[in-house]
Amino acid sequence: MRYYRQILTTLALLLAVTASAAETAADLLARASSKYSNAKSIVATYTANIGGEPVTGTLTMAGNRFSIVSKPMSVWFDGKTQWTYSAAAREVNITEPTAEEQAQVNPFAILTSFSKKFNVAYEGAATGKLRKIVLTPKTRSGDISRAVITIDTTTLFPTLISITDASRQVTTIKVTRVTPGNGVPASTFTFDKRKYPGVDIVDLR
Repeated sequence: MRYYRQILTTLALLLAVTASAAETAADLLARASSKYSNAKSIVATYTANIGGEPVTGTLTMAGNRFSIVSKPMSVWFDGKTQWTYSAAAREVNITEPTAEEQAQVNPFAILTSFSKKFNVAYEGAATGKLRKIVLTPKTRSGDISRAVITIDTTTLFPTLISITDASRQVTTIKVTRVTPGNGVPASTFTFDKRKYPGVDIVDLR
C-alpha cells in the first residue's frame, strides 16, 4: 500500500509541475509579439474576408511601421502618419491613427498592444501545433470588441486572425506565408505620389 501511495504522490507532483510549467495564452502571445518586434522586417501574404468579399494582398512590416498593397486599397504607415489609398475613389486619406485603428488595418499590430488593452485566454484545445487565442478589451470604449488569433507554436507567427469591431463587423485574415527579412527601405512605409498621378489627397490630421 505504501508503494502505491508513493506512486500516486509522485504522479500528483508530476502533474502539478506540468500544470505550473504550462504556457499561458499571454505567455505564448508575448513570445509571438517578441519575435515579431525583434525581426528587422517581415513580409506576409494574406487573404482577407471583409464583409464577405475576399481580398488578397501583401503586408510588409518593420517595427511599428507597415505597408499593405492590395487591389482595392493600399496603406502606408511610417510610425506616425498613415496614407490610405482607395483605387475606386482615386483618393488618398492622410491620418494619424490610434493603436486600435492601426490594428483594424494591420492585424499584426494587435500582437504588440495586447498586454495593456486586452484580456487574453486560450479558446478551445490545441490542434496539433496550432493554438487559438481570444482577446477581449479591458474597457468597452475602443473600436475592437473581440479578436481571435491562431498561432503556429513552431514559427510563432499567426496563421489566422479574426477581428470583430464595435459595430460587429468581422474581418478575417488568413495568413498564407510569412517571411522574416533583413530590413527594407524607409520609403516602403510612405506614400509616393509620383506613382499615383492625378489622385486626390485629403489631409484628415
